[in-house]
Amino acid sequence: MEQLVILMAFSFGLPFFMLMKVLTPAFFSRKDTTTPMRVALISLFLNAALNYYLAFVLDLGHVGIAIGSSLAALVSVCILELILYRSGFIKSYSFVSRFSLMILLASCSLALFLHFYTQKIDFIELNKVKKNAQQNDAKTIVFFTEPHASEYFAKVREQNIIMREDSRNTSQKFFKIKKRYMLTLYTYHRL
Repeated sequence: MEQLVILMAFSFGLPFFMLMKVLTPAFFSRKDTTTPMRVALISLFLNAALNYYLAFVLDLGHVGIAIGSSLAALVSVCILELILYRSGFIKSYSFVSRFSLMILLASCSLALFLHFYTQKIDFIELNKVKKNAQQNDAKTIVFFTEPHASEYFAKVREQNIIMREDSRNTSQKFFKIKKRYMLTLYTYHRL
């Protein structure tokens, strides 16, 4: 159960981890590598301090480390966006738009579907069935694909031989044409 809480804490920071990967190229494209490095250093020290405080002082353990990493990513993204906004590279529009409402509606409907779907299915039992099916499928795949695989490799080898012969014939034709062309140029030049 603790792993679920840890994943939930990391999932909070996932959009911010992705946004850092989107925002830093805006600095790199302007040949400004020091600003993202400074922000990363701030994020590093903040991450270490938050991890220590949340994991040991507040005694949250692994969950505290996940929360600390997510909060450090949030602060890092806020600093990067603030710098880009002040330099005029990010323009702010209204947060509420048709597009954002559509994304919110789609996310809520997916969350509701997953909430009700996971209550009806026993995923532990499904995992056992899947493992048994995979073991049987592996034996079946090897039995049925071995003859076809050997046939496939034989055809590939045959095609390679044909292609090599064709390329030799093509190169020989090319050199014959080149030789005729050079002879024509030579005789034309002599006249």
